[in-house]
Amino acid sequence: MKLGRWDEAIEAAKKAVEIKPSSLDCRLWLGELLLKKGDRNGALGQYQAGFEIASGDPRPNFRLAWLYIRMGNKEGAFRHYEILKGLAPNMLRNLRLSLQAHFGTLP
Repeated sequence: MKLGRWDEAIEAAKKAVEIKPSSLDCRLWLGELLLKKGDRNGALGQYQAGFEIASGDPRPNFRLAWLYIRMGNKEGAFRHYEILKGLAPNMLRNLRLSLQAHFGTLP
């Protein structure tokens, strides 16, 4: 990845997910790579799989919230914001501001 060899990095991450499909870190890594490559739907699938593995972990929730904002999915973004209010209430300032900027007032 650091060398700009995105396709090889994605293949390595896919292999890691294949070997250990229940690894949250592998799912998030693959999702990040796909997102940087411009594959939002692929990243969404990996982040959702990560959320299924560890819904109580803030990392997939933050990634899903930010991706939903970028995709214009108000319902999805607010759903994960609400989850995060219970998981990481002190880390929501930027997310809250972005939600307000993109979608208006918070529910």
